[in-house]
Amino acid sequence: MDTKALDALDFKNIKLPFQPHVLSAILRLQGDNMMNFHDLNNLIKSDQNLTTLVLKIANSSFYYRGNVVSTLETAIGMIGFQTVISFSIAASIKNAYESANYSRFRKYVWQHSIVTGIISKNLAIRLNFEKFKEEAFIAGAIHDIGKVVLNNLDRKKFIEVIQEVTDSNIAFHTIEGRQFGYNHNQLGLKCIEHWRLPDIYKLITGYHAYPEQAPQTYTKEDLWLLYLVCYSNILAKKYKFGFPTDQDKNTEAFVSETLKLSKDDISYYENTFLDELKKDPFYQFFITLI
Repeated sequence: MDTKALDALDFKNIKLPFQPHVLSAILRLQGDNMMNFHDLNNLIKSDQNLTTLVLKIANSSFYYRGNVVSTLETAIGMIGFQTVISFSIAASIKNAYESANYSRFRKYVWQHSIVTGIISKNLAIRLNFEKFKEEAFIAGAIHDIGKVVLNNLDRKKFIEVIQEVTDSNIAFHTIEGRQFGYNHNQLGLKCIEHWRLPDIYKLITGYHAYPEQAPQTYTKEDLWLLYLVCYSNILAKKYKFGFPTDQDKNTEAFVSETLKLSKDDISYYENTFLDELKKDPFYQFFITLI
């Protein structure tokens, strides 16, 4: 990595089509008490695009109960506090992904990220960690945020990266390192740090490509979430939302063993889950947004 090139970036002047401070504040909300309910309501109201999208979700076929939902208070009450947080995170970063409006970016970055989040949530439930299911979705959805910033920094160069990944089956982070001097993992970690998002997202963005190198100073729960996102990231690529690489085999073996996945678990995700994924409300709503 060219540390000088990464350190030289002026994060304050990187133009982003979303509001990191809103994202940060939403991620820091804990528990569905009345104070946080009002905080979430006010945070969503501060972003017009986010407000519109949450109301659109509440009036979609997944939640519609016969009466038009016209207020955020009603939408949050209907959908549920934690689920609204997950939708809000996805909606917040949608604008970032939407800025790169070309087909390969939509499929291999935006759709890949949403699918990774959905798999992560499902996997958390299957492994009896349901209390972490929304955190798992959010972690999966933002794990590649560094790619969004790379594309914003130099779209032409990032298109060249995608083309080389397509042609060579070499991992994104390897080719990005050649083109930019740093990769989306390293840049994503720096962005999370600069935006003051919770530390867990530094771990997810910085180490999802090489989890065996993750600092062991994190809690067992944080590391478990990292391994879960790693496995989901690889599955998303197997489902054609991304490009499998040679490195994936070793990473998959490492995280599946660490997560103690059974043969039934592996068979389910390899052979059955893709059909269920396509029926998931998050998938159906977000996959066609951009």
